[in-house]
Amino acid sequence: MCYVEFMNYNETINIILLLLDGKKHTAKDLSLKLAVCTKTIYRHLNKLCLCGIPILTTTGKYGGIKIAPEFCLSNFYFLQEELEILESLILNSDLCKSTKHSLISKLNLCKTNDYTIK
Repeated sequence: MCYVEFMNYNETINIILLLLDGKKHTAKDLSLKLAVCTKTIYRHLNKLCLCGIPILTTTGKYGGIKIAPEFCLSNFYFLQEELEILESLILNSDLCKSTKHSLISKLNLCKTNDYTIK
């Protein structure tokens, strides 16, 4: 896998993890957190939709992007090695310290057998 592909996966995973908080985010907000342009955010959102992740978008002054409330990311989908890779991607990302801490704490909860991030 080349470096560009790795960065694309890193950005996509970070978008998922940021959206899992259940709040609305603007494309601009996500682009600032990930240090990419808004067009890149929309490309990643399209990929996520094609993968079956229910991304909801609303337009207008109070619009934004979020994951459908019924969507859950269960540790059932991850092997221990994959969780370690996700942790490494988060730690090596350009996200701010507080965002990294929040994501890592959620990921650590995912390492237990019965936890579901919602």
